[in-house]
Amino acid sequence: MVRYRVLGTLEAESGGALLDVGHARRRYVLAALLAEPNRPVPLEQLVTRVWGEHPP
Repeated sequence: MVRYRVLGTLEAESGGALLDVGHARRRYVLAALLAEPNRPVPLEQLVTRVWGEHPP
């Protein structure tokens, strides 16, 4: 089982060890998905949360 901590620095833990959650954009995507548990997150919403008003 993986545990996620979203208050403060985003962290993932499995078996007592911290997992690398990647660079900033990856953390933003993970945080956006964790903020909507058990629900699909539309691509447009993910793009807005990661890149704001200026997507690539």
